[in-house]
Amino acid sequence: MSEFEFLRSMPFAEFTPRNTWLQRIEPRTFLISFFVFLACILISSGIMPLLAIFVVIVFGMIISQVPIRVFLRGFLSALPFILIIAVINIFFNTAVDSGKVYFHWRSINITQVDIQVAVVLVLRFTAMMLLISLVSSALSTSRFIHGMERIFSPLKWVKVPVLEFIIAVEISIRFIPILTISAERIAKAQASRGAVWGSGSGGILARVKQVTPLIVPLFVQSLHKAESLAMAMDARGFGVIPNRTSYIHSTFTWRDGLYLTCSIIIATVILLYIK
Repeated sequence: MSEFEFLRSMPFAEFTPRNTWLQRIEPRTFLISFFVFLACILISSGIMPLLAIFVVIVFGMIISQVPIRVFLRGFLSALPFILIIAVINIFFNTAVDSGKVYFHWRSINITQVDIQVAVVLVLRFTAMMLLISLVSSALSTSRFIHGMERIFSPLKWVKVPVLEFIIAVEISIRFIPILTISAERIAKAQASRGAVWGSGSGGILARVKQVTPLIVPLFVQSLHKAESLAMAMDARGFGVIPNRTSYIHSTFTWRDGLYLTCSIIIATVILLYIK
């Protein structure tokens, strides 16, 4: 039944209450540090800075007390797509100074810069996915909304609907595992009615034919769930009161300040001094 367990191939880890030091950090502080390291990953263009960021993420995974296999399970499902993009990048790199040529066949050249660009791409995607997975495993839905709202609260002064935007983002994220579970049920129902399902039933085209019958019922179920969610939000008066209070109240402590300061210092050192 492993071919029906779509939820196990989710690219990011799910939140599990563990009462660890990482989960006790103030959500606004935790999200700011996430954006700092995410910017560091996107700005870094060398192998060594990305390896340094990777070490920091692994350290965060260790102190989160989440089993490493939980992070690797979703990453391995996306690894083939990352490798395909890296291989494409090798053949279509447009760098002027390509360095030493390792392979030449007709008009195809694989150079040192091509391989370096591919390695940087794989490391960047790996670090990005593991970082997002670390955040999703340490931050609950309610704390995520609360932290994002506090970060973007200054935008309320210019009449930007911050809460509505954050709720829309969070609903989109939350619908991913819900729709995955729905896809599992639909696939099991179709298989029980004689539909051919399984990884050993053909190649890529066969897999596409298997997934195609899931699209229409999954789309219909997503519309029903969205309608039920909208009715529930209307019944609870969402959007009626302009300034809503929050059940969660977090305070910025000296530990949060120390954590944020260390995160900024580490990211700055990686960007400026590690080449």
